Amino acid sequence: MSHLGPSLRRAKVRERPGRRVAVAVLGSLLLNASLFLLLVRAGAFQLGGPVDATRVALAPISASRWAANRALQPADRRPATSLAMPRPPPPAEPEPESKAKGQVVDLGPTNDQKPKDARFLSDHDSSVEKETRSRHAKAGYERTLPTPSAPGVQSAAPPGQNGRADRSVPGLEGPAAARRAEEARKVAAAEPSRDGEAPGARAPREGAAPVPAPGAGEGGERRAGTPSENPLIAPGTLARFAGGPAPDHLDGVEEGEGTFLNAKSWKYATYFNRIKQAVAATWDPLSPLEARDPDRSMFGYKDRFTLLGVTLDDTGKLKSLVVEQTSGVEFLDRAAMTAFRSAQPFMNPPHGIVDAQGEIKFSFGFFVEVGRAGLRVYRAPLAQ
Repeated sequence: MSHLGPSLRRAKVRERPGRRVAVAVLGSLLLNASLFLLLVRAGAFQLGGPVDATRVALAPISASRWAANRALQPADRRPATSLAMPRPPPPAEPEPESKAKGQVVDLGPTNDQKPKDARFLSDHDSSVEKETRSRHAKAGYERTLPTPSAPGVQSAAPPGQNGRADRSVPGLEGPAAARRAEEARKVAAAEPSRDGEAPGARAPREGAAPVPAPGAGEGGERRAGTPSENPLIAPGTLARFAGGPAPDHLDGVEEGEGTFLNAKSWKYATYFNRIKQAVAATWDPLSPLEARDPDRSMFGYKDRFTLLGVTLDDTGKLKSLVVEQTSGVEFLDRAAMTAFRSAQPFMNPPHGIVDAQGEIKFSFGFFVEVGRAGLRVYRAPLAQ
């Protein structure tokens, strides 16, 4: 076959994969390097250096500059006043029960009516039109009453035997008296007469007790008269059993037959009244006063008042006792401190009067009047 022209057969192309990979890697490196240079120039890899601390100091200013700073600004330079409604002040918190103020008094039974205004504290509310203090108040009563109910201090004694009535009153009727009278008649009727008289017709022997009438009561009619010279129960015992006003010194209160005060109820008053009663039983200021000043010319010519500062622990035992106000007479102050130490401990104190340090603090006063003695107790703040 003759040659017709160039051969149409293509030449075989050789494949070089290694060269292609090398070219791709080189291009990637160049691209990443250019990007890295751009980031370095932009400061992306620069770390912040240490910042120098700025020192602050107080600069003194003159008095005129200080006055100018405190002066009111002119009206045109003042900030605009807010139109918002002011908030009402928060309600005042009620005073804690343990810090009630006033003198603690022992009134006994009261009318339980809340007073409008009172400077005294008691275990019950009391409201009266006129405040008075009893002239018969003294220590030693077993019960506290507004007026005394004991022989010798009542306005009128009950009638009857050993009483003070102006007339006799009939005795009490009872079955016991009628039975004894019937038995007495039977004995008199059955006893034979020696001289022929009818049984039961003899006159009673001299000194014999009269036979009571049937149903007349024990002892028949009670007689009027003065108290017996030999009573079965001593008047002092009856006085303590019956009760009377407490010896609280009530400054500025008019004297009268009974103790009637305006007082607010305070739930801790009972504990302090127990302290007063215990101390009153041990306090004797008159004995040292009588020994040193029998004619009342040196120390007993005027009233004396001693005020003690008392600290108890949470069990009622005495921790400290100091004289806050002296009476001016050393032995009277010492007698007051001795009485308080002898009367403690005052057990079972309420937890509400114990402060955060586990202590009970108050003031206790001893008042000696010319001619008689009295006690006065104060409530002081628990936190000194």
